[in-house]
Amino acid sequence: MRDDYDDDDRDRRSDRERPFPKAVFFAGVTWIVFGCLILINGGIQLIMTLGQAGQAGQKDGGAQAVGGTCGVALIVLFGAAFLFVGIQSCKGTAKDTLGNAIGSLVFGLLAGGGGAFAIIGGMALSRLGFPDQVVLVVIIMGSVNVLSGLGLLAAGIMALIGRQEYKEWRRANRLD
Repeated sequence: MRDDYDDDDRDRRSDRERPFPKAVFFAGVTWIVFGCLILINGGIQLIMTLGQAGQAGQKDGGAQAVGGTCGVALIVLFGAAFLFVGIQSCKGTAKDTLGNAIGSLVFGLLAGGGGAFAIIGGMALSRLGFPDQVVLVVIIMGSVNVLSGLGLLAAGIMALIGRQEYKEWRRANRLD
């Protein structure tokens, strides 16, 4: 006769009740936020590009609109990718977090490194006598990139830390 509290059944129940890894969830939320911010930036960029193209007149406006729209398409592609991996990570539908983590670390280093160079360049512009407004804009842009890079590095590290627990959660919920 089968016992309702069979050990195997109890193990399966406890596996299904395993909580979703918080580190992976927070990494996913970070990627969703980055994706949304990038998409908002792309929308603003598109509006500015088309506005400038309209002001340029018929001669140069078309080329400016096409060139600017290609840049916006690249921005939208990156934003959509971050949004996609973030949603997958939060829902638990990503096969693994390793690829997302590595991508996040690479983009974090690129953004942070570029931001650091911009800050250094802003300081150099100041010494070369550029107007304070120009220097301030360059330093602010560099600082935003450094902060973005740190956020992506943190998300990548969280995804790596929670990777094993995530794989166990997927296995327990029969998602593999």
